[in-house]
Amino acid sequence: MVRTVILVLLFASSLVGITALAAEIGFSLFPGGPPVTELPIGVAFYVYVHGDTGAKDVLLVNLRTLATLRIALQPLREARIAGPAMLVPPDFETESYPSLTALPGDVILASIVGERGGLNVTCPVAEEALTGAQFSSPVVLPGATVRLTLWIIAPDELPDLRLQLELPPGWRASPESPLTSTNTGFEWPSSIPPKHLATLTWLIEIPSDAGGTFTLKISSTELNLQIEPIIKVAPTLPPEILVAHWNVEEDRLDLTLPNTVSYEQLLWAISHKGETIPNAKAPLTEEVLQSLVEDWLEGKPVSPTPLFLPIAVEAESPPEEAPGESPLGLVAHWAFDEGSGNTAADSAAGHAMALHSISWTQGK
Repeated sequence: MVRTVILVLLFASSLVGITALAAEIGFSLFPGGPPVTELPIGVAFYVYVHGDTGAKDVLLVNLRTLATLRIALQPLREARIAGPAMLVPPDFETESYPSLTALPGDVILASIVGERGGLNVTCPVAEEALTGAQFSSPVVLPGATVRLTLWIIAPDELPDLRLQLELPPGWRASPESPLTSTNTGFEWPSSIPPKHLATLTWLIEIPSDAGGTFTLKISSTELNLQIEPIIKVAPTLPPEILVAHWNVEEDRLDLTLPNTVSYEQLLWAISHKGETIPNAKAPLTEEVLQSLVEDWLEGKPVSPTPLFLPIAVEAESPPEEAPGESPLGLVAHWAFDEGSGNTAADSAAGHAMALHSISWTQGK
């Protein structure tokens, strides 16, 4: 088993001799939380360091791909933490957290090096199904078409995969090959191999009178899956999003394009400096162009594109009953206020009670 916490002794030289410093490093899912034995994909995590090593940041390395991510250490009570960070599958775009690409079964190394020593720790990536959904643009125009992408990575083979997609009234969804429509939803036509990244896409057509924020729902019984991606429909777009989705060859807006800017789109934007492009809510200023150049150099999305992860799906439990309460409601009610006779009337359901060997007395 790969250990997630390593305790070492660091020796620091001083004028009077050698001082032993105890230090510890590990992964946790929240600040100050307990160490974890595996890292889930798509969930924020932290690296913590106890002890003074003099390190200023943590280097994360995927030992399979050698992809790296460096995050700064910050003080937290007696410890120091780095994060939050997130593991994401290939081709995911997220600016929610600093991210490192990974697949189930990979091993992540966290390494620190400081003036008084260094520490290393490894942690495996969770062997579990990963799913996530993302729109090609976080905000769209009424009447536009946008691409919705669902990623699936499963630890075991998926011989069958059926999906349901619930849309707001008036919206339409067209699956892109190889995803196909069925009478009950959508179906992937072949089995998905273990640890294989399957990309499922739909073209979502938005009504021309739509406006506001809308929630869609993707579900699958095979994966016990439910994801609720959210998208905003607005009359204008930020200029950065408009440039990233401008089809330069056809000279038109295409919101199904990726939310990243290309070199051709960047040249097109520079040629329109100072102009307000139709459907843009602001002009292409010097600041906007500079931001686009930086995004192009770094290869990152021009605006945060939310990554929607599965939500917990639990069976509804029946409501708790009050002590003595029947799940059928009130069955009978005898007040015993007749004062005479050998029968007590039921005011709830007509179940009269026969009384034997009784005597009536004045109530208190």
